[in-house]
Amino acid sequence: MAAQLTDRWLRKEYLKLNRRWFDGKLPRNTVVKWCDSFPKPDNGVYGRTVTYRASGTKPGAPIIGFGITISRRAERSGMATVMVTLLHEMAHVKTWRSSRAPHGRVWVMEMRRLAAAGAFDKLW
Repeated sequence: MAAQLTDRWLRKEYLKLNRRWFDGKLPRNTVVKWCDSFPKPDNGVYGRTVTYRASGTKPGAPIIGFGITISRRAERSGMATVMVTLLHEMAHVKTWRSSRAPHGRVWVMEMRRLAAAGAFDKLW
């Protein structure tokens, strides 16, 4: 890729993928952005999903939003890596309530659903 992609572009892709593969059911207020690197050790991580609670609340308080961060390393690896990473993180947003483990059974089932629906066609 010649030029760095912008946060605005990444957000537009989130909204497009949300409509196409998640029936528009993921939160529209999800913050989607790039970062230059994750804190060490990053173990080759390309993306992260975080949850936000209202300020001043205790752990376990209701989630008010999500944040997806994609590493610039994904961009350097190519567009397919960016899109697969974004879909991976979006699956976390969808399954956060029902999955006890970040990559547990519920999340794996969602990734399989995406694959069966064709979300990863031409990406891997």
